[in-house]
Amino acid sequence: MTASDYAARLIGFVLPVLFGLVPPIARAQAPLFLVNGQTTVRGISFVFEGERPFEEATLKDQIALTEPDFWDGLKKILPFTSPRPHPFNPVELQKDVIRLEHYFRQNGYLHPAIDYEASELDTSSNTIRIVFDVDKGPPLIIQDVGFYGPDGRFAFYLFEEGEREAWIKLRDAITVRTGDRYTDFDRLRIHDQALTWLLNNGHAFARMNSEVAIDSTANTVDLRFLLDPGPLAAIDSILVEGNTSVRDEVIIRELPFRRGQPFSQRKLTQAQRELFELNLFRLALTSVPEQTPDSTVNVLVRVREARLRYTTAQTGYGRDNGLRAEGEWTHRNFLGEARSFTVNALANTGILARPSGENLASRLFRISATLRQPFLFVTNLSGSVAPFIQFESNPKLLAADNYLNINSREAGVTTTLLYELYPFRTISLTHNFSRAFQSTRPNPDIPGTIDAFNRSVFSTRAILGKVDDFLNPGAGFLARPVAEFAGLFLGSDVAYIRTGAEISGYLPVSDGVTFAGRVTGNRLWPSGRSARALRGALGRQDSLLYENRFDPVLFYTGGANNLRGWANQMAGDKVAQVVVISGRGADTTYVYEPVGGRLNALLNLEARLPFPGLGKAWGTAAFLDGGSASDRLSLSDFKWGTGLGIRYRTLVGFIRLDVAYKLNPDPITDFYKPQRVWEYERGLVDDLGRKSWRSRFAIHLSIGQAF
Repeated sequence: MTASDYAARLIGFVLPVLFGLVPPIARAQAPLFLVNGQTTVRGISFVFEGERPFEEATLKDQIALTEPDFWDGLKKILPFTSPRPHPFNPVELQKDVIRLEHYFRQNGYLHPAIDYEASELDTSSNTIRIVFDVDKGPPLIIQDVGFYGPDGRFAFYLFEEGEREAWIKLRDAITVRTGDRYTDFDRLRIHDQALTWLLNNGHAFARMNSEVAIDSTANTVDLRFLLDPGPLAAIDSILVEGNTSVRDEVIIRELPFRRGQPFSQRKLTQAQRELFELNLFRLALTSVPEQTPDSTVNVLVRVREARLRYTTAQTGYGRDNGLRAEGEWTHRNFLGEARSFTVNALANTGILARPSGENLASRLFRISATLRQPFLFVTNLSGSVAPFIQFESNPKLLAADNYLNINSREAGVTTTLLYELYPFRTISLTHNFSRAFQSTRPNPDIPGTIDAFNRSVFSTRAILGKVDDFLNPGAGFLARPVAEFAGLFLGSDVAYIRTGAEISGYLPVSDGVTFAGRVTGNRLWPSGRSARALRGALGRQDSLLYENRFDPVLFYTGGANNLRGWANQMAGDKVAQVVVISGRGADTTYVYEPVGGRLNALLNLEARLPFPGLGKAWGTAAFLDGGSASDRLSLSDFKWGTGLGIRYRTLVGFIRLDVAYKLNPDPITDFYKPQRVWEYERGLVDDLGRKSWRSRFAIHLSIGQAF
């Protein structure tokens, strides 16, 4: 052993002793004098005297020392990788003891005793397993909770008769009970909820404090909350600062409050969100400036405008449409009044596409312009007009005889009215009018034709319900009803009524464990000549004139966010087709084309679980999906898929990898190549060839939860 090693070990032992950080019993039994600068942590665990009040993962979040995780173990055996270092520091260990004791005191254990006598140092590998021995001691019990006014009387007397009943209801709902274990978290929660209630109910100058009286001998605590509601106040003036190109009146009209209305802190917070939604400001703050408390209150709105014109571009890749590029130019305040104007260009090129399900690559080239007016008579109502033109290679349509297989051209305009009921809960009414030109060519021996028709569709949608997090719900429910009416006005050549609804529910079971479910049902009613055409289309996939019109209208099942185990839209009935894929008229391929149906039902069940050892960002899931899309609703027609998945939460959402297994695949189309099926159906071959059992499995990689 070198002199430097001896010095390092001596420092590691002497410094904590000099500063009084190492308890004598720990110095005597934990061999810290043998550690050096290269000692690493191989594990951290906790041993409790009596009941375990907290999960180990929660306690490990309170300390600075870390241990190897699953990925560190994996990196040890993988080539060209190495695990992260987890150095041991005896001084940091003493600080971790202090951190843990502080955490226990915050959570109602007044006299915790924590040591690390059982820690084990392996001198052969120079690693240490830290074992914290925790004696939490008796809990601190709440003996009394009271709410009082500035004069010492019960807060009950601070409110008039009508408001008094609301206060009593709130007080009983938020307070803790006598005999409960005291925590700082509960004290702060009660303080914040009571103060928020006062501010939301007109008490613009409310103040609140809390007092904690602890009897350390009896391990009891008395909680006192001191309220000063101040006068009820109405809004007197609204001041706007920081705007340059936007008039004060435009900003004020977006606010959910007006002069003379009762003050509400909730509405001030809502105002910030609604101003941000204008996409005009990079800063929007509402506050109550310093003023003398009385029956009126002045409100200050401070904004900072973003750049009026900006351009964005993005690219990506998808298996079905290959390389993708999108560019957008936006004017945030087009002709004033906070309206925006956006030009968008999108290209799903099909380059390097590897579509699943023996399907053709999809291509889409689209240019659109959107003019959005955020204020239509009332704050919550906005409208937009968006003309567009697009060229598409749609795998559901029959292939065209050109190089890119562009089988659909469409130009039109989409008009939308959007009403926001609550944050993230909306009702919309949309009208889409377009002129479409679709190429039809069922096989190389039949000349291609062009089906030109008008489409006029009114649709209304809503998002209703209540969940804890609208971007990643873990508790509550959401309902999404939808209705479409086609064939009204403007000479529409497609006529139908289509209705449906999707209901999703989320039930938290324990920390990190959630059960999620979704039920979806849809129905299509064609009318007039469209009804006769649709009946022919469903019976004959080679209908030249009408079949393609209904491909985007019918319902399908299958896909990463629908029925896992099958490729997108490939879980229902499908037929083998041979199609032209180049302009020379000689190159062909064989694909499965989904038939679709007028009825659709879907059931999704998913258990969302933590991933042990990988931290809160990681999760797992077990799922069961079932669904049907046909002209009749029968459980015998349901396709079922099940499997397991891994989730990783990033700043932009979950990255999701699901491995699914088909429980009841179609005995023909889910196992054999479409070319073989097409040839067998026409008597060109005697058998279907070799069965592909790997077709029972499917891998889905996507962003975001399935529902």
